[in-house]
Formats: sequence, structure tokens, C-alpha cells
Amino acid sequence: MATTAFTIYSHYDPQDRELLEIETGQATTDADSATDEVVWQSEAVKAFKRKQAPPPRFVQPHMLARNPPPSPTQSPFKPPVFLTLGPSNKGWAMLQNSGWNEGEALGLQRDSGKAKAKGKGKSMVKQEEIQVDLVGDGEITEIRKVSVVDLTEELSDSESESDDTSRTRVEPDHSGRKALLTPITTVLKSDRLGIGLKAKTVGPHKASMKRVTHNAAALAAHYQRAEEARVRKKKWGSGRRGFAKRDKEESRQRQNLYAYLNS
Repeated sequence: MATTAFTIYSHYDPQDRELLEIETGQATTDADSATDEVVWQSEAVKAFKRKQAPPPRFVQPHMLARNPPPSPTQSPFKPPVFLTLGPSNKGWAMLQNSGWNEGEALGLQRDSGKAKAKGKGKSMVKQEEIQVDLVGDGEITEIRKVSVVDLTEELSDSESESDDTSRTRVEPDHSGRKALLTPITTVLKSDRLGIGLKAKTVGPHKASMKRVTHNAAALAAHYQRAEEARVRKKKWGSGRRGFAKRDKEESRQRQNLYAYLNS
């Protein structure tokens, strides 16, 4: 079998490099180099963000600039108190739509205690003795004491001039309702079954089948909130005095922060 051999000779001269690059289209001009530099800078900015992004609008300096705290001559600021449930809760929204406001006790609202009674005269109850016939012919009689309401008593001179004026009668308020100061501990239910309903049973031994409502993350968050509440209670105490100490400390911190930002 015949074989063929080829010999390749290269007569490349380094001095002819520029001429060869121009002939093959590999030469770069000044305009091309400038374009490459712009592309490189744009890609570098996308990959490496050297400039710091502007702060969000919910940081404390912006919040204080939009809503500054009241001056010493004004009434102190009272932040809303969300004990356990907040505005994000469905029950909170239902109560608020029904006319309930944050900080009020639950239940029916009674009148303010002032009832207006209009009239030209005033009633007066008197005890009078009257003679009552026990028999039809009037031979046997009996004296009894009867309560008589007198509606014809004349008004005094001062009251007669203002007949159309209304008097107010103050009634004591017996509502006895108090707002909740200490939050009630919430317990996560592991079953969505309501009160009075029978759970679904499975198996030969009629074991109740529960539908889990909270996963491990929700339980962990609940335990963390409970621990934070315990620490707050240990630090500030409970009841009205605990809330007063906490509000005083938060007010002092807000004033110090506002003074630091203005300095």
C-alpha cells in the first residue's frame, strides 16, 4: 500500500504580524477598544455592586422625620398596645368592624349615665289614709294607707320661668366591665375540631383521627414568643404598673433617639 507524505513549511515573520491581523480581520481599532471597555464596566457594575443602595423608607430616621414625637407641651404619645392578637388577626378585624376600638373592654355598651327627663312638673309619692267600704251598704269600713303619686304639684318660681328646659338625672353605672391588662396565654390546638363535634375515628379501636393545624415551624415560633413574653414579664412585671414602667422606658428611649438625630 502506497503512502503519501506532506511537508508544511511556515515562513512566518513576527514583523508581519500587524499586516496578517489586518488581512484576517483580527486587528482591533481604538473605537473597538473603547466599546469593549464600556461593556466591561457595565458587566463589572452588575457583578460587583460597589455603590451602597439607598436605605428603605421604614428605618427609624425616616419614620421620625415623617411623624415626629410630640413636644413637651403636648400630650405624650401613647403607642397602641397589642397584647396577644394584632390587626392581622381575623377576630380583631371582625370586632373592629362591629364598632370595637383597641383598649376597650368587650361586651354591650350601656348608656353614659345621664338620662334626660323632660316635663313641666315633677312627680312625688305620698302616703295617704283612705276609708274603704268592706260591705256594700257602707256599714263596715276600714282605713288603709295607700301610696298616691301627685302629678299636679306646682313648680317653684325659679322652675316656672324655664318650663321647657330639661333636667338631667345621673344614674350610677353598674356595668362593672374592665379592660384586659394582662394577656391571656394562647394555646395552639393540634386539631381543627370545634367544640361539641365528634372526631372522626379510624381503625378497629376507634382511634380519633386529628387534622394537624400547625407545623413544627409554627410551634417553634409560638414557643419563642412565649419565652419572650416570660422575659418581658420578669423584667417589667405584670398588670398596670408593668405597662406603665414599659411605656416610660420606651418614651425615654424615643426622646434620646430623637435628640441624637437632631444633634
